[in-house]
Amino acid sequence: MKLSNNFYAHEFLHDIEWEDLSLPNQFLLKVLCDTVLQPIRDFLAKEYGREIILNVSSGVRDEKDVDRLIKQGYHPSSRSDHFYSNAIKTTSSRDRKRFGKYFTYGAGAADIIPEGVSIREVFDKICDGIKSGRLDIKYGQIIFEKRTHSTGWIHISNSKTRAMSAGMIDAVDFSIEGKLMMSLDNGKTYKVV
Repeated sequence: MKLSNNFYAHEFLHDIEWEDLSLPNQFLLKVLCDTVLQPIRDFLAKEYGREIILNVSSGVRDEKDVDRLIKQGYHPSSRSDHFYSNAIKTTSSRDRKRFGKYFTYGAGAADIIPEGVSIREVFDKICDGIKSGRLDIKYGQIIFEKRTHSTGWIHISNSKTRAMSAGMIDAVDFSIEGKLMMSLDNGKTYKVV
């Protein structure tokens, strides 16, 4: 299933077929591709004067994916936008009090790795484009993430205000909306850039 000019559903799905995704998940994935990822890819093509392929290393996740990532040494958030609208058990008493037994407010996210250009260079170019107004997108987070001894990836998420209904928006914390951030310690800490 083609989601935008350069993105296809299979890139974001690992153990699930497009037809098996819930309609909210399909909607969130389409919004992410149409309004965030495709404009970023088009912007990068103009900046570099050539196509820059953005490989999706992680898209839609469920609880099994979280368990797998933890076993591999990653630190996935229990409130990640990678969950899209999948129900994920809340783990902290604070989250349980706020969201109930399950967190279902993920807005949609993907981790990307550019081909033929350094990840950090692409992250810096995206940040510069947003800050200068040359890249006009509404997004949730754009984060350069790196494991201690690896190259890393760029996490990009939907804007919750664009992807969610008004009732859902009231339940979600937007203090991280529209942030450009960096984590150099495998997701343990983050700083705004």
